[in-house]
Amino acid sequence: MKWIRSSPALKKAAEVAPVISKSSQKEKEMSLFATQIQRGLDESSDVNFIIGWWKNQNLQPKEALLTVKTKAQESAYDKFLVQFLNGNNAAKPAPQKLSKQAAEVEQKINANKDIKRMVDWWMYSDTGMAAAKASIKGDTGKDAYKLYLAKYMNKKHGLNP
Repeated sequence: MKWIRSSPALKKAAEVAPVISKSSQKEKEMSLFATQIQRGLDESSDVNFIIGWWKNQNLQPKEALLTVKTKAQESAYDKFLVQFLNGNNAAKPAPQKLSKQAAEVEQKINANKDIKRMVDWWMYSDTGMAAAKASIKGDTGKDAYKLYLAKYMNKKHGLNP
């Protein structure tokens, strides 16, 4: 322990400490201002972190409220509540009614499970017409391809999905 007291670095720190304590009033104000700014930045990053954590945990507002203890957590809860309410009560687009042509095509597709499986796969994988045509085999495949073309054209040209 004696070697710590005789350390040149500690002696240097002991010499500098009185100089720091005798700093001017302006330097103290600037230091206080800098710490306030840093505290504000830390608080804002804490708020964003807390909101992200609550979202990752899929917490409801009443569950998140149980964890609120500090001022940063209170402001995080306020922002979280606004985001939660906006997300759950946002206007959702109304479903479109199918045109008569699109409804007939869908009805034909749904009539045969093999055709439905093929058409759904082609639509899901966003298969082009040439690739879909190359993959057909038999009469069922030809029927599926014709219905896929009709559905594809309806979707691409705005006559309903």
